[in-house]
Amino acid sequence: MLPLSFVGSENISFKNIDSVSDTIKNKISSSKIVLKTENGTKIEVSGESLTKISSINKESLEKQTDYPFTWRFLPFSFIGFRANIDKAELTYETEKLEHFSEEKSADLTKQPENAIFKVDGDKVSIESSKIGATVEASAVEDSLKNSAISVLEGQELVVDSKKVEPEIQTDDYTKLKDLAEKAISKNIYFMLPIGNRIDKFATTAEERASLLDVKKDENGNYSLTLKEDEMSKVFSALEEKIKKEPGVTIVKAINGSEVGRTQGISGQGLDFDDFKSQLSGKLFEDDGEQIDLKIKIIQPTVRYDRQFTNSNEGLQSYLNEVTNGKKITVSVQ
Repeated sequence: MLPLSFVGSENISFKNIDSVSDTIKNKISSSKIVLKTENGTKIEVSGESLTKISSINKESLEKQTDYPFTWRFLPFSFIGFRANIDKAELTYETEKLEHFSEEKSADLTKQPENAIFKVDGDKVSIESSKIGATVEASAVEDSLKNSAISVLEGQELVVDSKKVEPEIQTDDYTKLKDLAEKAISKNIYFMLPIGNRIDKFATTAEERASLLDVKKDENGNYSLTLKEDEMSKVFSALEEKIKKEPGVTIVKAINGSEVGRTQGISGQGLDFDDFKSQLSGKLFEDDGEQIDLKIKIIQPTVRYDRQFTNSNEGLQSYLNEVTNGKKITVSVQ
């Protein structure tokens, strides 16, 4: 090696190529690299995750530290020559690189987001929609293979991606803003029977805004609708206050015939279909604001305790049981 050679700020003068390679590997392992796309998605990966699936390309490294041929004819020129190694090429193990690229492409892929209605004080605003990105594993591979990795902190590698537009744009929400403001202004509240009393649960403007979404029908027309996930959150929070898990009914059967049962207790919950229908109606159609929640009885699950006697009848019953639903018929003579 040359008298004055450095990896980053570390002096590697007079070290052999293997020792320098180890130094570079340690430098890269302790660094962080950012993989990003032109569509705004990015992730941080550790340099160690790269060194685990690769080795330092020593052929390229030797070229970086090779003493220039023309300098060899100048007396003491080696004293003034300095090799600064800030980047190194990596040679990747194919199978490990493929697995790594699949994981990171999934992390870089981002689904587009539709706009949302938000409440700001006494006003309704619209948070703009956001584009998404689709990243193939091969794009991550290409970016890594075609890039020398820095021994310094903060390197960014660009990965090719495809832009994915949201299905419904911000302008589509703007067209329905007046209807959304009307729906959000309704002070919807729920009447929930709990034991011998009926409790009232109010909603906030922010909660009502979070429920609203925009849908597009087959004719290209837009209308307000409810977000299934947000609606389910509200429903679950209400149902949790009265929910009772059902018991288990145990049916005892001998040779396929019921001889007794232990009845399990019924449970209870809320009627989701009725909840959804009333909520949609109050927000988008009716003038009323009260929603009367309905209790739904949940039947106990059934478990069979099957027994078979040591007889032809018992054997036939057992065979009928194990072949039930299959194109097999077994008879006991």
